[in-house]
Amino acid sequence: MNWFAGGSAAGHCRFSRAVQQHPVELALGEMILLIRNIPDKSARMHRGIWAKSASRSYELRGKKLGIVGYGSIGTQLSVVAEALGMAVFFSSQLGAFSEMGGIVGIAYKAILVAITTHIWRDQQVPTTTDGHSFEKPKKNPAMPVNKEVTQFLDQLDHPLRQQIETLRGIIVQADNRLAESIKWNGPNYSIGNEDRITMKIQPPNQIQLIFHRGVKVTEQPKQQLIKDEAGILVWRGNDRAIASFVSLSSITSVQNTLTQLVQTWLVATTD
Repeated sequence: MNWFAGGSAAGHCRFSRAVQQHPVELALGEMILLIRNIPDKSARMHRGIWAKSASRSYELRGKKLGIVGYGSIGTQLSVVAEALGMAVFFSSQLGAFSEMGGIVGIAYKAILVAITTHIWRDQQVPTTTDGHSFEKPKKNPAMPVNKEVTQFLDQLDHPLRQQIETLRGIIVQADNRLAESIKWNGPNYSIGNEDRITMKIQPPNQIQLIFHRGVKVTEQPKQQLIKDEAGILVWRGNDRAIASFVSLSSITSVQNTLTQLVQTWLVATTD
């Protein structure tokens, strides 16, 4: 059973973390209804038929959930689903992973499939065109990520790949001027060939974001370039700071703050 065969929809309004949690709870609730076959049993009960059998009624624990579209909602959904004992697979908007094969691979690998997508104000809800894929939203441009970076990461088989992809999405969506590349053995982000943020992915026990001003020797500022009221950054100089992450929840819990840090850093370091 998956959401292609008998699905349900849950919506939200962007820009509010509290509101973004609503579709996560609704999605999980609807998954429970589907996997326990509650709609059919409820319909029978309303017709006066008491279906005592537990056939076609299952638990979420131990089941495989495939998430297509790994943005803010997708990441929150994966955290809650894993807490319930589900195995989570995902195909990010950053590009289909080789092991997943995109939306088709997700559908074959997972028992339940959740698809998250942006629906803009004057845009119709996208529908399946060939039984597998959705039409691309005309007003939702692709994120400026580098396919070579995705291929590089595919070859690594990194144990924290999910965390890496989540951070990639946060960074490139923070400012569309950022160009992604591989540098210093990890994803690197620059504006006009000036390096600004580098992702350190080795050793594979944590992921670190290095906020810096490139390799050129520059005059050290008298004070830290940006304010970090949330205490996410560890400063190695007034123009160099590090944010470290291990779990996916440690990223999603500060996603909005991290986006603001990236944007503020680029303003402070870009002419």
